[in-house]
Amino acid sequence: MSFNLSVFLRALNRFVFEENRKKIIIAGCGRTGTSLLSAIIGAHPNVTAIDFETYAFVEIFSKNYRYNFFKKKYELLRLEYLKTRLENNVTSNLLCEKTPRNLYYINEIRELYEGNVKFLLMIRNGRDVLTSKHPGQSEYYISMSRWISDTSLTLDICEDDTNNDVMLVSYEGLINKLELSVKQITDFLEIPYDKSMLEFSKHSTVKKHGAFHDGQVKDIYKTSSMRWKDTDHNERIAEINNSKEVQKLLKRVDNKTTSLLKDLDSIKL
Repeated sequence: MSFNLSVFLRALNRFVFEENRKKIIIAGCGRTGTSLLSAIIGAHPNVTAIDFETYAFVEIFSKNYRYNFFKKKYELLRLEYLKTRLENNVTSNLLCEKTPRNLYYINEIRELYEGNVKFLLMIRNGRDVLTSKHPGQSEYYISMSRWISDTSLTLDICEDDTNNDVMLVSYEGLINKLELSVKQITDFLEIPYDKSMLEFSKHSTVKKHGAFHDGQVKDIYKTSSMRWKDTDHNERIAEINNSKEVQKLLKRVDNKTTSLLKDLDSIKL
């Protein structure tokens, strides 16, 4: 009997994610605030946000997965562990999974869940992303080539969305207009607005993540924005300024962010 990827995925869906749970998928370039967004979403009483990046969809839909199925048994073990964790919170009816590279499998995830899914994609000032360092690391975390690829795809997906199941969220909106951003997000997800999301560090199912300093989820601190202006980054900024491709995309992101922030001002609480 030949291996049927489609049948396998349906079985995996039933095994890992209860089919009656609606799915929220978070994606975007690394260091854009995907972990922050996951923590905020996970503070809603109707949502269980997974507190680590499963890479489940990346593994499932990667080209090598179907041909190396038996070599990937460790993935099934990881997914079984995930299922066990989720069963500890049976009251929530939405499941949120965040892996930045979900970005490359939006259509596959959409098909897998037959429309029972919504996507939240993140963008952030590209200068901040490109000068960001992961806690505990000395090197810049995101290369310019990755930022160009991930960010271009993020914007393209949102601009080409005909399913009305994708929302673009700006990092600047979250840190400067959290309450309005939360209201906009809950409206999109069709769940009640809940103020516990404003104090997400107290209420979220996501308590720890390596993307946060000290590994602990903390409330928003606005000093994380515009750090690219620090003189420590002068050499990196010069590299950014010398790239026409980066400059073109920076302008596209800046224009989109301005538009998103303006949209937030029209939200009624």
